[in-house]
Amino acid sequence: MEKPLCRLIGRRDIVERFRFFDSIDGEDERYYTADEFAEYFRQFIRNGIFNGGENLQVGTDERDMKIFIKPGYAWIEGYLYKIEKEPLVLEHSMADPELNRIDRVVIRLDKTLENRYVKAFILKGAPAETPQVPELTRDENIYEISLAQVEVIAGKSFIEAHQITDERLDNEVCGLVTHLFEQVNTTEIFNRFQSWLDSKTSEPDGDFYREWKDWFDEVQDTTNLVTKTQFDEHLSAWDAFKEEIKKKLDNYSLYAFDKDINGIFTVVEYRRKDDTLYMKSTVSDADEEGNYQINTWEFFDTDGITLLDTVIWNISYDKDGDIVSKVVS
Repeated sequence: MEKPLCRLIGRRDIVERFRFFDSIDGEDERYYTADEFAEYFRQFIRNGIFNGGENLQVGTDERDMKIFIKPGYAWIEGYLYKIEKEPLVLEHSMADPELNRIDRVVIRLDKTLENRYVKAFILKGAPAETPQVPELTRDENIYEISLAQVEVIAGKSFIEAHQITDERLDNEVCGLVTHLFEQVNTTEIFNRFQSWLDSKTSEPDGDFYREWKDWFDEVQDTTNLVTKTQFDEHLSAWDAFKEEIKKKLDNYSLYAFDKDINGIFTVVEYRRKDDTLYMKSTVSDADEEGNYQINTWEFFDTDGITLLDTVIWNISYDKDGDIVSKVVS
């Protein structure tokens, strides 16, 4: 057992602790617990998953209520977790017939004497009109990190990819561990992506919305036959189109590169499940204020190499650095 050394200095007791040293049988025996080893590693390896990419990524075969976690490593409070060789399969409880719920796929460290493990679990949410994400448990014995949220849709007997929200890059619930002395804060990447998606689908300034509105205005101007019923049908079609765009982007993994001195990532890649490149967004031609004036989108074929299409926007800003126009060249 590790021996605390006490010495009196004035009126204060100072306890010194040290580890690790060899034991001398029968004279000065040193015994150490697993948690003392974990405490040592906690000083310089933080919680999260290693490497990113497909490491411990949650997926589905879209046939039933089962999901899988791909092989990889996690590190929780000084304890190692590993899925080796084959994906780990977990199964969600059947959906409520009337209300949606949100489940969470977690890796749980449990140091209680009856358990002493690190394992993957599904935290089942409560069905509700507005379902809430189950809270993670983090106390002196149990610590959970979240790999993904899974929306379980009422009355549905199988899970599709768009129902899975990857949380591995969110430092609040998981995050990445890339080396021993610094943890990369990926929360900003995660938040920027969500903000980008919201901006593209928002009304009336989102690019996707404006593209649809331009088409609708052209139809209205050239035919003059658009009725209120047709207008309402087109609005419904736009809502469905927004949902389809979100579902499509949810199926791609996001990676950001080339961070500038202002903390802006100048290259963002979207990759398919097989890690081939789907789309690359690059900002360039920064002005003296650091505002990028060109945004280039490149779309690639299924091989991830063959360029299918390129879209280039010329961006202008006002004196406050806010975007005032984004024109396709």
